[in-house]
Amino acid sequence: VAEAVGFALMRLDRYAEPASGLAGPAIVGSYATWVPPMNYHNPMKMLQKIAYYDETQGRCQQYTEQYEAVSCPAGYVKQLPERAFCATELCRPGYTCLCNPCAPLRDPALVL
Repeated sequence: VAEAVGFALMRLDRYAEPASGLAGPAIVGSYATWVPPMNYHNPMKMLQKIAYYDETQGRCQQYTEQYEAVSCPAGYVKQLPERAFCATELCRPGYTCLCNPCAPLRDPALVL
């Protein structure tokens, strides 16, 4: 089934002839066409780097709260939730926005 879905997605094309039936679904879905990724190597490294993908378990982390998912890079510390999240008027309706989740440490060399 997954292979059939993949082939169907790859055939969709906003610029196809209307008679082909391939342009309509692409236009309704707000995309031009589907292109297969070259590989998933870089996204996996990124997910590991932000501590979202657990390589030992072979799956992404499951968080009950959005704040739990924040992972700051070296030299930064996680802000308190009231500073990490944006005011609701700055976000699209139905979204939660993180504006300042991490702050640089004053002197990372001194932090143990």
